[in-house]
Amino acid sequence: MALSTPTQTLSFNKLHASGNDFILIEDFDLSVALDKATISHLCQRRTGVGADGLILIQPSKVADFKMVYFNSDGSVAPFCGNGLRCVVFFLTSDNQAKISIETGAGIHWGCREKEGVHISLPKPECCYLNQNFAILGQAFTAHKVIVGVPHIVCFVEDLETFDVTYYGASLHHLDSNINFAEMGDNGEVHLRTFERGVNDETLACGSGGGAAAFVANQIYGQEPKRGVVFRHGERALYCASLEHLSMEGTASFVYKGVLSC
Repeated sequence: MALSTPTQTLSFNKLHASGNDFILIEDFDLSVALDKATISHLCQRRTGVGADGLILIQPSKVADFKMVYFNSDGSVAPFCGNGLRCVVFFLTSDNQAKISIETGAGIHWGCREKEGVHISLPKPECCYLNQNFAILGQAFTAHKVIVGVPHIVCFVEDLETFDVTYYGASLHHLDSNINFAEMGDNGEVHLRTFERGVNDETLACGSGGGAAAFVANQIYGQEPKRGVVFRHGERALYCASLEHLSMEGTASFVYKGVLSC
């Protein structure tokens, strides 16, 4: 779509966590004004910067920083796990003390550690487990958990060949991120996610990994740390219980640039 004449020039940084990529913009003076159409345009992969989401880093009155997250369609979301991983990576250095980040789903902490970035996630809210239904001739057993944002988790056979986009789009009416998972022989969860607000499969979903780890612990037995392997191929570690949820994984700086919008 055509956009109006650019009215502002902004510096940005591109980061990713497990292939889940984001445009980060420092907005410490609260001067950045981006409407939904502009954010969607910037996140387009062929005509914009290209990203699964856009993040504004702002000052906070209740934490060290505030994170405002937008999906790639320009809609606001209260939380993004991998987005938080990237924000913590961007704002901290190795062995620095934990920092606190205000989000739409509460205040969360994060720090860099030797193996990557360690962050807290919203405490899981279990809506239901083991709800059976069928769609397009495919039977599913669904589990719904809110980890800042709503997630449906369905365990399937042969995740590698499973048509995530077809069935994820078919379950769009549930207004949730749709996660398809398969248990590995070593107790790890292999995960593919059709993300709400992106309307496509992404290479990883941090909060979706938390939902899947939580469900796996409820169904298959509690593990102190549950590994989750994303479509990207990276493995993240989750501590997931009714009272606590955190994750450890890497984040990477890609590049920085300047855009007019």
